[in-house]
Amino acid sequence: MRKTFIGIIMMAVAIMMTLSGAVFAAGTVSASASNNNHVGDTVTVTLTHPSTTSAYEYTVTYDPTALEYTGSDTASNGKIKVANMDLDQKEIGSHQLTFKALKEGTTNVAVENPILADTNGQEIEAVSGSATSVEVKAAEKTTEPTAEPTKTTTTSNTATPTQTQDTKKGIKNGAKLGFDVMYIAYAVLAVLVAAGIVTVAKRK
Repeated sequence: MRKTFIGIIMMAVAIMMTLSGAVFAAGTVSASASNNNHVGDTVTVTLTHPSTTSAYEYTVTYDPTALEYTGSDTASNGKIKVANMDLDQKEIGSHQLTFKALKEGTTNVAVENPILADTNGQEIEAVSGSATSVEVKAAEKTTEPTAEPTKTTTTSNTATPTQTQDTKKGIKNGAKLGFDVMYIAYAVLAVLVAAGIVTVAKRK
């Protein structure tokens, strides 16, 4: 009977330890980073709080040679001081940090020394930090479109032939010759007409 009682107590202790471990896991500020990051891209790290968190304060560490912090929180020498509180004690589920990826490789962003309070203003016990890996790939190569060759239209101007002195002289001589031929033809016609008139007069 006594052995049975001791066994029940040990089982109860084991269950309590399991529940205690579950509470500890629930009190973790978990970190996660965006995927498919390239050099020059904006990297987003999300810090998720336990449920019912309405106020928090912790330090986030990172490698300033790999990431450049671009957010509004106070940052110095690879450390960011994060603190926030909802005055109405409403739940604040997460906090986001933004970085610029500086070089290719893998780096870590970690949460240290978290202090959290719930919506009742009570400190959340057994809160732990966490870390996340940020993988940065080489910068994506941008392919510039090939410019289409510009079509140029060449207009050739055909020179208008100019009349040379010989050509002008030939035209002038031709015109004169034509006039002379026409004059001779009129003279012959006049002679024929006069001869015809004389012949008719003699017959009468």
